[in-house]
Formats: sequence, C-alpha cells, structure tokens
Amino acid sequence: MQKDRKKPTSVSDCFTPELTRQFKVEMDAALKKIDINLVKELLEKYHISNFQDSIDFIEALDYCFMVGKKNIWALKYTVK
Repeated sequence: MQKDRKKPTSVSDCFTPELTRQFKVEMDAALKKIDINLVKELLEKYHISNFQDSIDFIEALDYCFMVGKKNIWALKYTVK
C-alpha cells in the first residue's frame, strides 16, 4: 500500500531537527565563501529552492554579496 505524501507548503515542512542542524552547518559554510551559487546549490539539495521564502532570500543575498564584494574591492585598492 502506498502512503499519500502531502506536498510541503512551506520550508519548515521540509525539515526535521536533525536536517535543520545539518542544513545550518552547510549554509554557514556556503555563506562564509560569499558565493551565491553555493547557496543556491544547497537550497536545491534540500528541495526548498522553489519556495517563495527561498527565492526572496536568494534575491536579497545576491544584492548583499554584490555590495559586500564592491566594498571589499574598494577597500583593497584605497587602503595602503
């Protein structure tokens, strides 16, 4: 007999306490590398990339990374 699996309606429906701990460790590592592609891959890995919360997060994070990288570049070339 096959169980009817309800499609998750939010990101939190996709996680157990153990998955949450693992996700946090992996997300921390991805964020430290300041690479939006690593973050996107992680959201795909956990099957949460299509939720609106994830889409909004990526859009905001992309902007933050872009601004941060520009500031780092500017500091690198103005501070001697």
